[in-house]
Amino acid sequence: MFDPSAIAPLGVGLEYHADTHNPRTDQLAVPALFDYVEIQPPHLIFDPGLLGALGHARPLLHSSDLSLGSIGIPMDPEFLALTCRLLRQTQTPWFGEHISWNRFSGGDTRHFVLPFLGDEVRDTIIANARTLHQRSGLPVLLENAPRTLVVELPGDAPEADFMRDVVNGADAGFILDIDNARATARAKGVDLRSYIDSLPLERTVEIHVHNPVADRALYWQVLCDAPVRAITLGWGARKLHSKALEKMVRELKDHLQHKPVRSVHIGAAPQLQEPLFCLAPGVAVTLRDGCVKVTGGTAGLLLEAAPHSLPLLGHFATPQTLASALLAPGLEEPQAMLQAAATARELIDLGVLAPVQSTQPDQASNPDASTNEVWSQWDSALDFYLATRTRKQTVFNSLTEMDEALTEKAHDRPQPSAYKDYNAHPFFALPNPLQDTPTPEAASGFLDVLLRRRSLRAFTTEPLRANELSALLYYVWGATCVQRNHLGDVFLHKTAPAGGSLQGAEVYPILMNVEGYAPGLYHYSVRRHGLVLLSQEDPRPWIAAACGDQTWIADAAAVFLSTYNVKRLAWKYAFSRGFRATLLDTGHLGQSFALVSTWLGLAPFTTAALRDELFEDKLGLDYRAEPVLMVNGVGRPAEAPWLPDRPRET
Repeated sequence: MFDPSAIAPLGVGLEYHADTHNPRTDQLAVPALFDYVEIQPPHLIFDPGLLGALGHARPLLHSSDLSLGSIGIPMDPEFLALTCRLLRQTQTPWFGEHISWNRFSGGDTRHFVLPFLGDEVRDTIIANARTLHQRSGLPVLLENAPRTLVVELPGDAPEADFMRDVVNGADAGFILDIDNARATARAKGVDLRSYIDSLPLERTVEIHVHNPVADRALYWQVLCDAPVRAITLGWGARKLHSKALEKMVRELKDHLQHKPVRSVHIGAAPQLQEPLFCLAPGVAVTLRDGCVKVTGGTAGLLLEAAPHSLPLLGHFATPQTLASALLAPGLEEPQAMLQAAATARELIDLGVLAPVQSTQPDQASNPDASTNEVWSQWDSALDFYLATRTRKQTVFNSLTEMDEALTEKAHDRPQPSAYKDYNAHPFFALPNPLQDTPTPEAASGFLDVLLRRRSLRAFTTEPLRANELSALLYYVWGATCVQRNHLGDVFLHKTAPAGGSLQGAEVYPILMNVEGYAPGLYHYSVRRHGLVLLSQEDPRPWIAAACGDQTWIADAAAVFLSTYNVKRLAWKYAFSRGFRATLLDTGHLGQSFALVSTWLGLAPFTTAALRDELFEDKLGLDYRAEPVLMVNGVGRPAEAPWLPDRPRET
């Protein structure tokens, strides 16, 4: 429910723009006159340290890349996830996007487009804006984009009705951009003042204006009448050191600080409901050797609980209110109810209970004494092992039965795409591995490569070449053949086998010393054979910590983080044993990596001593959907490499 009265005044800020979204930190000396800087997610991809350069000014996140009006094309899920993470990180009070689209089937215009105003475009923008609000938990503001291309189609709504229907239907606020309005009015051949008056000004929370002195007459009445909480000036305004600008900015700030704001409500007020709690994701509760053990979860729990807590834990196997726990069997006595309430609060504090769903582990069988010691240390690994262990009576589907079931399933629930795409992120093409493959003199026959394979831990400072990086990615993770299947997607053929031919493995090249590429975090696009920039943060300061404090890894030219998109495999294999294939697939790719690296005359290594959560945070991974599994790395071998059996530094 849109309520601008709940939003505190933000003040007057600057809209930051730079060529190709690539900021220079030295440009961010924001004058004390301004309260905030409006930045976009790509700015933080290129310079993760940008937030620290803003000084006193707070960040306000704004986007131009989610393409709300692209009919039949969902918002880029990876860019949306990045945006939501940045919204939480920046603690921005709202999120702005444009009433337009830029993506189409097969490409991206890289420009705002809103040529026609049909019902389908309107409904698409509304649905996407509501999704943004749901995902971010923040008010969404929709901005008028410049309609430089105007197409009048039969059945299209008048623009004033269309814009108002979109903003009201999305229950969003409005951003009035004066320059965008000027461009649209010019293209339509209408009076600018009249065009601005036709927009949904009653919901205006933010105004964009590049020259607040010259354009005062165009926005001042809106500022007085609408629930405006912020005025954003063009980046060039920071160079205007005129007294007139300073006077205008101070007048705007004073007006925003003291103006009353009326609520704008749509629909009935929501009813407050008591929150629901259940076992947190990944938490396992087992009864073993007379003890209740609570393990797993995001906090890496390893707890022993009192026996009286077992009924309470069982109660929260499904979402329940805290009050309902006091009505559980056996809690009729006041003392028992008090103890249950105290235990529930403690479980919340420990991260055992959370407002999410959980999966209960299987009961353990009775391992013999010689294995009991091992499993008592591995704990939740036992739950995984038992959950994926097949029995004598396990039934396996025939190929015909599986094909029939999947064909029927594909009608109702399409097969997840074989590709992972970051459509809105910067993309860098790699050399064609079929035309520009390195041919080291040291590499000869297959057996020679196989026998020379070693894991090495010492590297020279010579960078990895671009064509070597391209060959590594293509011959290990790339698609050597693409075959369309009858289920609606494709099978990717790679040099290593994969469970169900589903190729669920993903790889994130973390580059540190590669010729032609800036250090940073990338995703390998199998579809386009190229690198997608996720963050231009230099990984060398933290990569050793992420790899279990193995300091020598920071000397490598590149490391490759392997993850697994479990949805691809689970779509076909809806039983827990399928998870074993994720480990096998990753291992196959690891061996391919070692052999290709050896063939190229490079020094490969593999490690599973990882701090998963650190990688998850850096790359924005959801550990439930895309587990971190393994790291492969490479560099140029030093003259005196460490022997493979040399112990790791501790």
